[in-house]
Amino acid sequence: MASLDQIRKHWEEAYNRGNLSAILELYAEDARYYTSDGKVDEGRQAIAKARQKEYDEIARALGGRPFKTKIVKHERMEFSDTALEIGGFTASSDGQVVNQGFYMAVARKIDGEWQLVRHMTTSVQPTSEQQESQLAGMA
Repeated sequence: MASLDQIRKHWEEAYNRGNLSAILELYAEDARYYTSDGKVDEGRQAIAKARQKEYDEIARALGGRPFKTKIVKHERMEFSDTALEIGGFTASSDGQVVNQGFYMAVARKIDGEWQLVRHMTTSVQPTSEQQESQLAGMA
C-alpha cells in the first residue's frame, strides 16, 4: 500500500465486502490489534480472523440485512517512518447506526511500504453533544 489513505480505504472496502482476509497485507507480521473488550489480537492471521468473526457476528445480529461501515480520519501525525492516525467509524444498516466508535492506528514504513503495527478500536454510545457532533455525519 502506497499511503495511509489507501490503507484506510482498502480496510473499509474489505470490511464492507465481508472479506477480512483482504486486510492481511495491511498489517506487519508482528502487529497487534486492541479491542474494546480488552482482547489483543497478535499477528496478521489473528487480526484478520478476529475481524471476520466480528463482521459475521454483526451480520448475524442484523439477520442478514446489509450494513456498511464508514471510516473517517480525524487527525494524523507523521514522524519520519512512523505515523499515528486517529479517527472514527460508524456501521449502519437501513439508516440505523448499529456500531460506532473511534480508532487509533500506528503505521510504520517497513521495506518502504506503510504497514499497520498497532491498531485500537473502541465502540461508544454518544453520551454528550460533543461526542454526538464528533460522530455525526459518519453514518
